[in-house]
Amino acid sequence: MQAADPDEEASWVWNEIKAESEPALASYFYSTILSHSTLDRSLAFHLGNKLCSSTLLSNLLCDLFLNTFSVDPELRSAAVADLCAARSRDPACVSFSHCFLNYTGFLACQVMGNGVWWWWWWEVALREGGGGGEKREKVGI
Repeated sequence: MQAADPDEEASWVWNEIKAESEPALASYFYSTILSHSTLDRSLAFHLGNKLCSSTLLSNLLCDLFLNTFSVDPELRSAAVADLCAARSRDPACVSFSHCFLNYTGFLACQVMGNGVWWWWWWEVALREGGGGGEKREKVGI
């Protein structure tokens, strides 16, 4: 689907993902996808759980990703574009949810996009004298 409005396209992809539930993965699918209201929240939760460790908690990472998605909607648009590209170009990709849950390349691209955003943000904050005042408030730190 090619929607003119990025929010409309994200909503369409999100509805497709939610409709693709598989009975064998019901618990995993519910906790990762169906229990979240938006693609942003689900992706932040999924990335947080994939990257967490005993010293870096999943809820901290989830909040970090969610803040980034809320401040820069282009990151969500990029995730939607990546999902659509994988679904349309990879014959092994059977559904959006398959890509969302299992494609490490897709997940790595999302982490990289967030990482680049944070690197840019800190560069700007340091260049402006380390304060970054209004930017800190916008990001929530």
